[in-house]
Amino acid sequence: MNFRNLLSVVLIISAWMLLASCGGEADLIKPAITIQNFNISPKSEVICGFTDENVITVKGGEQITFDALFSDNEALSQYKIDIHNNFDCHGHGSGATPGISLPIANGDTEDWSLLIVKDLSGKKVEENISLKVPENVTAGVYHFIVQLIDESGNDASTSVIYSLKVNHPEDTINPVININFPSTSAFSVKKGDNISFSGTVTDNKNLGSGGNGMVF
Repeated sequence: MNFRNLLSVVLIISAWMLLASCGGEADLIKPAITIQNFNISPKSEVICGFTDENVITVKGGEQITFDALFSDNEALSQYKIDIHNNFDCHGHGSGATPGISLPIANGDTEDWSLLIVKDLSGKKVEENISLKVPENVTAGVYHFIVQLIDESGNDASTSVIYSLKVNHPEDTINPVININFPSTSAFSVKKGDNISFSGTVTDNKNLGSGGNGMVF
C-alpha cells in the first residue's frame, strides 16, 4: 500500500471515530410551556384594534400569580419573563406590526419594565411565579411574554404572549378622543396636500396631571 492510499484509510477511520464520538443525532425537538392557574383569568378584549384572547386586567400594586410547567425531551436550559409597554401597538413574531416612535413624556408615574431570566435543569420543572405591578404604574397596555430554551438551544415553538391592561390605582377611567374632521376613517389625498385634523379630548381628571398627557 502506497503512502497516498494509507493516508486515505487513516482519514476515513478518523472520520468514523469522530462521528461515533458525537453521540448520535442532534436534538431538534423544541421544549414546551404550559401556563395555568392564573389568579386573574385572561379574557378576550380588543387591544390596538384587534381581538386578543389573552388579556389580563390589573391595577397598580396588585399581584399576578400563575403556575408554569416547563418540559423538554432531554434537558431544559432557562426561561425568561419579559414585561414591557405596548403603548405604540407594536407586535412580536413573524406577523409583528412595526412600532412607532413615541413622544418623550417625563411623567411622574413608572412604566412597568421587567426582565427575569432563570436557569433550569432536568426534563420537567414546575414554577409558581408571582409578579407585582408597580404601585405608581403608568396606565396602558403592556406585553407579558414567557420564553423557554433547552440545552441544545431550541426555543419553545411559540412564546406565550399575554396583553396586560394596566390601570393606575387612583385613576382607572380612560380619556376619550373624538375626531370631527375628517368625518370618516378613510379619505383620499394627493401628494403635497396638507392633512388637517380637528376634534376634542376629554378626561375625568386634568389631562396635564402626572405629566403623561399627550396626543400623538
